[in-house]
Amino acid sequence: MSVTVKSLLTLEVFQNAILLTRDDTTNRIVKSVSVSDCPVYEDLIDQNIFSYGDFYISSLNLYTNDPDSLAKAIDIMIAAKSSGLCITDEYYESMPPFIVEKCNKANFPMIQISKDITYAQIIRQITESIISDQSYLIKVNTVNELLNGHYTGNEKLNLIQRLNPYFRSCFKVFFIGEFTNKKYKEHFIDALNEHSSWFSIPYSQGILAILSFSETDSDIRYRKFNEMTSYLLDQAYSLGNPVIGISKHHQALHRIDEGIRESLFAMKSSPYTRERILYYDKLGSIRLLIALKDHREMVNYYNLTIKKILDYDASYQQDLFKTLQQYVRNDADYKRTASESNQHENTIRYRINKIRTLLNLEKENIQFYETISIGLKIHDILNL
Repeated sequence: MSVTVKSLLTLEVFQNAILLTRDDTTNRIVKSVSVSDCPVYEDLIDQNIFSYGDFYISSLNLYTNDPDSLAKAIDIMIAAKSSGLCITDEYYESMPPFIVEKCNKANFPMIQISKDITYAQIIRQITESIISDQSYLIKVNTVNELLNGHYTGNEKLNLIQRLNPYFRSCFKVFFIGEFTNKKYKEHFIDALNEHSSWFSIPYSQGILAILSFSETDSDIRYRKFNEMTSYLLDQAYSLGNPVIGISKHHQALHRIDEGIRESLFAMKSSPYTRERILYYDKLGSIRLLIALKDHREMVNYYNLTIKKILDYDASYQQDLFKTLQQYVRNDADYKRTASESNQHENTIRYRINKIRTLLNLEKENIQFYETISIGLKIHDILNL
């Protein structure tokens, strides 16, 4: 995790800012922010006054009608590996093309904002973002310790309390990824963290959230779990159309690492299930199949089931596989499958019977449905 110029552009103070350089220049990491309205000399690098990760704000008053001197100052910032330059529109309403080209060539971002925005506003919001990122980084490292270490007892509880000392015993974990509205990310995390017994951080290209409470009555506990889930899902839609992995209900705080793993696994199952909200305890056999996806027995199973059907289709120009997908999707209902595929019900029955023959399961109803259901899931996993 790091604060980048791209993430700065999501701050309120840069809401109406103009990025003068290419989008891909904004990946530079921001370590600090300061004002640069004084002359810029090369020896400032040797004196460590200009250094890696510095983000500068300037009105460019020193370079009015002198773009060549401005270009030399930018060369020094680039040489110092500064993270970028934010300018006001007071003295340069438009930037000379050769300077923009220079910045693009060096992947050095330049942002223009209104002269009405004060330096203090910019510095405060950027500094808060950097401090917040450092706090998140500590918590991300703690989560990684929980997941990758072998802690038990008090050691484990100490790590969990380092994340949030106000956690309660009943909790669910949510992992939210693939969201499109990045600007709402910080607001979403802050809103969750307003609840003292909840916890949320940016984690692994997404958002990790742990929602906890205390309750001994089983009926009330069940209702609260459902209320928390509904609340989080409602809030998460403000992030766009995210994929959300949801852990089981847990009633013991020392299982937080287990809940985190469940939410991550559920979220990462999305490509195989084509769903965007995934409950770990409702994944069914797909959990086992994903875990075994690199095992040769899975390929063998596939070759003895679905590949036989695909090979038959290829040889005889049939649609057995497509019919099979519709048949399983419609819970083995011939009438619904016929309606969906615009075929006569007898045609569907003929095709399914043909598949039974190919698989040598003409008289095995339960085994047949189990075989084709698992086979289709394996097909999705292997052909993702």
